[in-house]
Amino acid sequence: MMKKFLACLLTLAVLLSLVPTVWAAPVGEREEGAEAYSGTLDNSTDLLFEFDNRAEDQQRYKGAAYGGLNYDQETNGYWATAYNGSYTAYNLVNSGGSLRVHVTSDTDGGGTYGPWVKITNTYGKMPSYNTNSYDLYPLNFDPSAVKTVTIRFKLVNCSVPTGKVPEIVFEYYFTKNGSYSYANDMKAIYTFRDGEYMTVSIPASSKLTGADVLKGFGFRFRHIKGGNNARIYIDYMYIGAKSSFVMQDHVDKTFLSQNTIPIVSGVKRNQITLKNGGDNTPINAYLTTVSPSAKVTFKASYASYYTKGSTVESRKTACLSMPFSRMVATDHAAAYEAATGDTVLMVTNGNFFDGDTNHPRGYLVLEENIVQTYDSFPAPYFAVLKDGSFAIRPYGYPLGDVKEAVSGYQWLVRDGVLVTTNDDVTAAPRTAIGLKADGTVVWLALDGRQEGYSMGVTIHELAELMYAAGCVNAINMDGDGSTTMAGRYNGTGDLVLQNSPSDEGGARLLPTCLLMVAEPCNHKLSGQAYTVYADGTHSRICSSCGEVIRVVHTYNNGTCVCGDKRHLGDGLFFDYSNTDEDKYRYTDPVYQYRNFDLTSNGTWGRGYWSTAYTANDSTADFSINNKNGTLVLNVGQGHSGSAENNNVTYGPWLKLTSAYGKSPTKTDGRFGALSYDPKDIDYVEIRFKMDKCLVDSGK
Repeated sequence: MMKKFLACLLTLAVLLSLVPTVWAAPVGEREEGAEAYSGTLDNSTDLLFEFDNRAEDQQRYKGAAYGGLNYDQETNGYWATAYNGSYTAYNLVNSGGSLRVHVTSDTDGGGTYGPWVKITNTYGKMPSYNTNSYDLYPLNFDPSAVKTVTIRFKLVNCSVPTGKVPEIVFEYYFTKNGSYSYANDMKAIYTFRDGEYMTVSIPASSKLTGADVLKGFGFRFRHIKGGNNARIYIDYMYIGAKSSFVMQDHVDKTFLSQNTIPIVSGVKRNQITLKNGGDNTPINAYLTTVSPSAKVTFKASYASYYTKGSTVESRKTACLSMPFSRMVATDHAAAYEAATGDTVLMVTNGNFFDGDTNHPRGYLVLEENIVQTYDSFPAPYFAVLKDGSFAIRPYGYPLGDVKEAVSGYQWLVRDGVLVTTNDDVTAAPRTAIGLKADGTVVWLALDGRQEGYSMGVTIHELAELMYAAGCVNAINMDGDGSTTMAGRYNGTGDLVLQNSPSDEGGARLLPTCLLMVAEPCNHKLSGQAYTVYADGTHSRICSSCGEVIRVVHTYNNGTCVCGDKRHLGDGLFFDYSNTDEDKYRYTDPVYQYRNFDLTSNGTWGRGYWSTAYTANDSTADFSINNKNGTLVLNVGQGHSGSAENNNVTYGPWLKLTSAYGKSPTKTDGRFGALSYDPKDIDYVEIRFKMDKCLVDSGK
């Protein structure tokens, strides 16, 4: 019913950053599982070879970047093979949309090189990295905008030699500054599955994007050997500027809208609206991505586990005899916050459960407490490991390194391959969680059973969505009326229900939930301005999370953990105490032999400070008290000391001077008092207090 919406997958895939990924084919395959591209190609930034030989393909190949050759022609084709018997050991079949490379069982076919296919401009000729063979490379393509290289293929009657790991190697041949060169620095490993289509995407290297002209390329299928009639079916090859490239059938789909809301750094919630191309029914979903660098973690919640006043130790004991109960997702979050003081950013439903007994199904681990294992319910589980990383594991996998865990029901994507045996009949609300190859979490809540708003998807279609989002592993969580997603907008404010649960009574009571919790930030405070207070504390702004932190100075060898340094003679220092130490310091040439702690005639003359916009509006409206170690600056009511002038743009002003009663200006340097090289200055610090002062209204 809903297969028509598959064309939305290309758009969804663009939401997520690219790493080397492997996935299996979406549905709707043509002969041999080949697919056709239905998006928009930019001939200046994209190369695509899909072996259909349609009119649009023939027109595309006429471009200068392709060298004007038709790479889809079935006879005397412009491809060459190696380590499989001959340079022409392949077949190109337009009706199946595939290039079929023969695979042999000899040493090279199963060893370091494996079967090899390259582009060429002459049938039966194999280009190489030797300069004298570069005239066999047909391309003239500018690779500067390339983001990814993608190949979709399946292995038929092939195997992997014992102890080896299959690997795709993209070799390319180019010119740089007029010289020919080649590289093989782009590669990816994948999970071997005979007879199933797989798509491997490899991010472009800087060497590729830095080349002047891409002249040719090839793919090596390392550590693959063949049996009887062994083949590699290549569906398409793509080199271009799309960060996520997915081929798909020509179907009618409409991507209606996307609203992306940042939650905290590294976490984004995407509200997505799609329209099914078959019957125009809408689909509304919330897709959240959590990058590996995000300062968040996940916590499992059970309805009677977190209670106000409980501790880690008391919960460890209580979980041995917890009653089975349920509550709405937002109450799960509130209970967790009341017990721990941490902030819940998002919450969704968790395990499937028995509606009569409230008994959750599958694994449940909270704070390293194993509440239950799979309990005769053989389901995969999502886990937070003790090292802080995330994993999706099959039932039966040991829990020794698990800190938190909730179970799903079935696999949607496993080891980079789309699971195709799931239900494809019943459309309903769905919840899923998955992991990309780089550790990014993909969290999906999709509404359903609400005519005119969102009809939902089948489990198979849910798998296709998670696959398109870049997941290499993903599982289906409890859904239908249980599908719930609550969160804070922009990570702040109240935790409120975001989606539209399908039960008539609203949000369903749930025994378990999965919470996303803000982790305490390891604040980075160095190199920023801060304020020091009389109680010895100081405030800093964390460069990681932006929080204003107020902490006490802790000095080690004269330096505070925040970067503050006790003044032990380095830099310039004025403390108005006029001690012997101060007098000695002021004899340094940087101070020009002036004692800045004096206010009247003394050994070296008068005080070397000047004022402006003070109470008396004079250049000497200050006093120094050596006993208290303070300089007191008189403050007037107006910016110039005049009661009738309320403009306080300037405020009282204090400057150094070389002549008592004289004030230096930016245009008159005659009264400069110092001779100090400022290149080593790290910061400027002043400690002060206000006495009987006010801040002007609105300032």
